[in-house]
Amino acid sequence: MPNIHTLAAAFLLTTASLTAQAETPWGEKDEADLLREARTYHIMFKSEQDAAAAKARLSAKSDKELFSAFQKLARAESKDPGSAPAGGDLGIVQEGVMVKSFERALFSLAPRTVSDPVKSEFGWHLIYAYDFKNTSVKSICTTSLAGSVERSQGTEREILFVSDSLRAASDFVQRISQIIGPEWGAPMKDWNGDLAFVQLLGEPGQASKRKALVHIEYMTPILSTAPLACRRSVRQEYEIDCSVNLSAPAGRYEYEGRAATGRLLVKHLNSEAERTKFASNTGFHGQLVTIACPRQVVTQAQSPGTTTPR
Repeated sequence: MPNIHTLAAAFLLTTASLTAQAETPWGEKDEADLLREARTYHIMFKSEQDAAAAKARLSAKSDKELFSAFQKLARAESKDPGSAPAGGDLGIVQEGVMVKSFERALFSLAPRTVSDPVKSEFGWHLIYAYDFKNTSVKSICTTSLAGSVERSQGTEREILFVSDSLRAASDFVQRISQIIGPEWGAPMKDWNGDLAFVQLLGEPGQASKRKALVHIEYMTPILSTAPLACRRSVRQEYEIDCSVNLSAPAGRYEYEGRAATGRLLVKHLNSEAERTKFASNTGFHGQLVTIACPRQVVTQAQSPGTTTPR
């Protein structure tokens, strides 16, 4: 059974301190943002030379002729069997879905223009952007959650149903504590200002290495692009080495609903290289080391980083 460790008073979270806006690092979009979308067409070639030659032919077309010429060329020459029969039509492409080189080129285009040749792991592309629009991330969060509520049942359905209204409740911290259960420690803040609870596994002092589970409630839902939905809570696993005073992230599981309910939207198990890279004893990592290794004294940072990727 998990050992419930009482956190030091310095790490405890007060309800009042939770009103500060949590940060959304690493370029992720939250419900306050807009998501860019583009009606997209492309032609894929085996070589840069083929793509450049096709671009030269298309450049000779007038604005009025360009779109139909692009579709005709896609049907005749594209190496993408999925989109070639439809004139290269990829449908609505949203930020965060395509490979980075393709996405950068696409969203730098003006409407109804063709890109220069773009390299990806699949080949060389010419990209045509028919038009662009912005969609509210909040509307995506609301719509996807409503669909999940309809597909769920029982206690999970009840939690999903109140997932958005729960955050605005004055007793948010207390209600989350009740839902996730007494095995989790007292509430605290993580490195981004989000609500966090810690559960330590094993007895203090019995081994130099321990494991910790961290439950986090995102103060603002964060967009996930595959599938298109919003993450509201996450369970993270940490490995703590008391012999060297380091905490390393081992994996994370992000959920659509509050209190780790609803669809699992993200599952990531860190490689050994990632664990080493993000191991630290500063910031939130330092708090984990302090509560997991009560006889150890953290003397210096082992890593310049204090955050781990979501």
